[in-house]
Amino acid sequence: MRSVAQLISGGLKTKVYILNVNKFDTHSNQVDENDTTTGNHQVLLKTVSDAIEAFQDDLKLLGLEDRVLGMTFSEFGRQIASNASYGTDHGEAAPMFLFG
Repeated sequence: MRSVAQLISGGLKTKVYILNVNKFDTHSNQVDENDTTTGNHQVLLKTVSDAIEAFQDDLKLLGLEDRVLGMTFSEFGRQIASNASYGTDHGEAAPMFLFG
């Protein structure tokens, strides 16, 4: 995301940038069996959260925070409820976050 902030700052006229974070296809062991607030999914979401925070900080330092809107999305949805192996299967729910 740092590179995207630099490209925007450098005057590149691209309107949309798409970056990927993999490993969200967690059909099993998404959470810790004994503590559902921890596990693989929590680590992935923390990674995304930290990246967004750093991106917003970079944009602020570059004076661009009022010109950029970010969005997270997934190419497929997930089930709301966990399955028997502490994961989620493909489904209809697809959370989206807007930031900026």
